[in-house]
Amino acid sequence: MKIALVCTSLGYAFRGLERFTLDLFNLLKEELSITLFGSQLNGRSNEVSLPCLKYDGWLKVFKGRTRDNYYFQQLSYALSFIPFVVWQKYDLVHYSEPAMGIFLWHAKKRFKLKYKILFTNWGIADHSCFRPDHLQEITPPAYQRTINLGVSREKATLLPFGVHAKNFLAATDRNLLREKYGIPKGKIVILSVAALNRRHKRIDYLIREINRLTKDYFLLVAGLPEESDLEGLGHELLGENFKFICVNPGEMAGVYHLADLFVIPSLVEGFCLALVEAMCAGLPVIAHDFPNFQWIVEEPRCLADLAQEGNLAKKIDEVVENFDTFRAIAERNRTRTAERFDWNHLKEGYLRMYERVFSNAS
Repeated sequence: MKIALVCTSLGYAFRGLERFTLDLFNLLKEELSITLFGSQLNGRSNEVSLPCLKYDGWLKVFKGRTRDNYYFQQLSYALSFIPFVVWQKYDLVHYSEPAMGIFLWHAKKRFKLKYKILFTNWGIADHSCFRPDHLQEITPPAYQRTINLGVSREKATLLPFGVHAKNFLAATDRNLLREKYGIPKGKIVILSVAALNRRHKRIDYLIREINRLTKDYFLLVAGLPEESDLEGLGHELLGENFKFICVNPGEMAGVYHLADLFVIPSLVEGFCLALVEAMCAGLPVIAHDFPNFQWIVEEPRCLADLAQEGNLAKKIDEVVENFDTFRAIAERNRTRTAERFDWNHLKEGYLRMYERVFSNAS
């Protein structure tokens, strides 16, 4: 069984999708014949970099939507990736980007190719336009939706993304970490780990909600700068009580450790690795009352209707006014989250999923 694990932006972007792909490769590379495909990798053993247009590169001159540019990124990557996979005779392509599945499926059908395709549905992608040989859904609501659409249980697996839970137990002194990132003393630090954008991550909503608060709060946002004017909005409304940072993955444990509270303002997420990481770090968390978040968090007191203006501000005040209670909840969340989502507990599930793909006929 020769497996190609592909993520077109791996190497220059490091969102949840890229982290999942790299972690899975490192988890399984000693167990299976698996090759990691990206666009800017280090060239180590079993790693292949192929060229492609970048969604945040010169494609932006067309002023299209990010998701349209991302489609063309996947198309450009597929033009070199599919011939390589056929030439090297890979048995399975495991991918997580929907447009890549369309190209893989059409190439397989048109040229009667033999590789199998495994799609990890990290969002709510409509996979009815192509036919992967196997679907990985990462939350129970998504899995049930797939079954309701008529996909047989033999062709679908429920298996979440994983984290290395111990990596988020930072030992550095909190005050030193706050000094490192330029956070004034005496602040209640609210952290969000998300790209700076409005449509999905709703950072504009987050900034407005923090602006409603009367206590001495500081908002720290760590992520990719997709809409640069949002940083200006943060400084306009919050002044020196706002900071945006973009850090490498090795620094994230410290970023979680310096915060008092974690907030994810999105209304919809396929999974949200940052939420899981924050719970592994022992932070009290607030998320939207949405089925995937309900399953990840399990504690209703950590959820609120964030579709409504003012609700996040009220929830933050509630958490801060009852910090002892919510810190106790966070400690329970830490243990439970590590048991459910640590890669060490999920590894056998991924190996079994690959076995299922090959045991089912195309």
